[in-house]
Amino acid sequence: TESNELIVTDNSVLHNNVIDAIQIWQHDQVLHITSANSKIETIMIHNSIGQQVYNKPIDVIQEHITIPYQFVPGIYVISIITPDGVLSKQIKL
Repeated sequence: TESNELIVTDNSVLHNNVIDAIQIWQHDQVLHITSANSKIETIMIHNSIGQQVYNKPIDVIQEHITIPYQFVPGIYVISIITPDGVLSKQIKL
């Protein structure tokens, strides 16, 4: 299985340098989030009808976060909360 960048749209309330520093992709039922320059405080995922399916506070600074998932295939919105604001991306899993 190969890795795919799954970003469909981008709704952000962050400075461009923070947006560029956060990357999201999936591989083998694992969601990967990397952050080179910004501390991620919380990760939330909502399904296409707005139900929250994942919510995790991040207590320590991590450059690479992995989230194993077993979501029903579809469109999801992942929100990444940082000290600088919220980055929301629509993804297809």
